[in-house]
Amino acid sequence: MDRTRTKSCHTKTNSAFLNSRIIGFPVLAQSFKVGFLTVRYYSLFFVAGIVLAYFIAKAKALKKGISELLFDEIIFWTILTGFISARLYYVLFYFDQYKSNLPEIFMIWHGGLAIYGGLIGGLVALYFLSKKHQINFFSITDAIVFALPLAQSIGRFGNYFNYEAFGRPTNLPWKMFVPEQFRPEGFSTFSFFHPTFAYEILFNLFVFLLLWRIEKKAFKTGVLTGAYLVLYSIGRFFIEQVRLDSAYLGTFRVDQIVALLLIFAGFGIIINRYVAQSSK
Repeated sequence: MDRTRTKSCHTKTNSAFLNSRIIGFPVLAQSFKVGFLTVRYYSLFFVAGIVLAYFIAKAKALKKGISELLFDEIIFWTILTGFISARLYYVLFYFDQYKSNLPEIFMIWHGGLAIYGGLIGGLVALYFLSKKHQINFFSITDAIVFALPLAQSIGRFGNYFNYEAFGRPTNLPWKMFVPEQFRPEGFSTFSFFHPTFAYEILFNLFVFLLLWRIEKKAFKTGVLTGAYLVLYSIGRFFIEQVRLDSAYLGTFRVDQIVALLLIFAGFGIIINRYVAQSSK
């Protein structure tokens, strides 16, 4: 499995991209100091996204009759499981980065948390927690997925400071300058790239607005969960096509495969919820 696939067209450089020593584009700081403490921007945005999602999801859960104490217990284990699975997913598909330096696996502040890994792990945790506490699985997932797109939008800003999750070279007006030390192998002569993390920020905000409209329509429990899986995965499928850091299974991008599976799963959930309700 290759982390990045390069095509022959990548070797045909455009003069608009060739100058890798561009004056006026300073390298962004990846951290700042607060007293003796070093704070990474990546971690700051990641935590900010989680905190925002926590308060929004909690408000939704309380309206559904889930107690505050129970919600806090569920969300603690869900975040912990999601965090671990997000890292495991990334390390699994990008193990070539770590096999010669295994301690790097634990240095999560350098980046490397896969959203799909966290999402899948979090859903599995929620399933078992809902069974344990005898609450409706989709009641709690609906509350959480409503807040997820906003959390993802905030977390994606960390990619900007880490110079990661960007796409192919481009000369579009909104192009992103990437210093040479952060460019992937085979692209050192290119200076400007698609800011694919920014595309995802905007798309996630759009998904949030759609989920807000869906919730207002008072659809059946579980429809919001299915809608999130479908909507987010559609955007991710197309954005992934532009990225340079995709993991591959053969000639297929892993996250595009997962996106397709979750699109089908999301539609399956929506159909199932209506069938389940109509059969009662």
